[in-house]
Amino acid sequence: MLMVHPARRIILGGMSFGKPWDQNPITSEQVREANLAIDAAIEAGIGTIDLADIYTNTKAEQVFGQVLKDRPDLRDKLLIQSKTGIELHVAHNGSNRYNLTCDYIIEKTDQILKRIGVKYLDMLLLHRPDPLAYPTDTARAIDILYQRGWVRSFGVSNMSAPRLNLLNSFTAQTIRANQLQFSLGHCGIIDDIVEVNTDRQALVGNHGLVEYCMLNDISIQAWGATDKGRFCNPISETTPESDKPIITKVFALAEKYSVEPIAIVTAWLMDLPMRVEPVIGTISPDRIKAAAKALCFSLDREDWYDLWIISRGRRLL
Repeated sequence: MLMVHPARRIILGGMSFGKPWDQNPITSEQVREANLAIDAAIEAGIGTIDLADIYTNTKAEQVFGQVLKDRPDLRDKLLIQSKTGIELHVAHNGSNRYNLTCDYIIEKTDQILKRIGVKYLDMLLLHRPDPLAYPTDTARAIDILYQRGWVRSFGVSNMSAPRLNLLNSFTAQTIRANQLQFSLGHCGIIDDIVEVNTDRQALVGNHGLVEYCMLNDISIQAWGATDKGRFCNPISETTPESDKPIITKVFALAEKYSVEPIAIVTAWLMDLPMRVEPVIGTISPDRIKAAAKALCFSLDREDWYDLWIISRGRRLL
């Protein structure tokens, strides 16, 4: 077991459980892959699993549910969270639409619990903002789910600071997490911090989000945390020119800190003063263990800034 820094936490993303995204029944091979990923995560000090009712057309939850059925002792070793609020491919031209009405949230949470085979979720996240949902109606679902004992804590995903504040104003529960796309290659929420009073300020759309999360003890769960390995693989003839300086720096730092490149890009997120919890999407046991090394070290301040500035592609003023 790694010596884990007490302030750091990584989440195992289950989006690939049950892949591909089709309507076929789950298979024993998919369950085996999930078992191997979960075992690697627990061994590496990762104790939270992230799911969603839409992942692989509900198969991710089904696969994880089969794992728990076969190994009920895992329930006490893992925090389980899932998400609801996206209706897949039901609107015009096959678009998704969003639904955060009270009845929908309660119905879908009931289905989540049945697929996973548990009495409660440790956390439920609302997957996307719904512009048609009344915040009082959404908040009522949160309060009902808590009162029924179906959900112990709540979060959101892809929500702005004003939207978070609005929802927080109507529920008796506390929003504990905001799951956002956030990585070395997608770091607009910290660009927002430094672009104030510059000619780029109008281009940044996350005003005050980091500060709101810090003031209200809301963790930022970083989805896409490793950019699908974009900066973790050696430079090849297909590597975009803009990525080459970043990859070169990541590999140099990996050698300096005696870790794999995936641990560098993961640690870069967790070094920030707000509580960032990277969601690692890989189900490869080796990559899970390599990423988890980020729980055990911090980048030097100079290395952190150098990596960020290179990834931004422009100097700080």
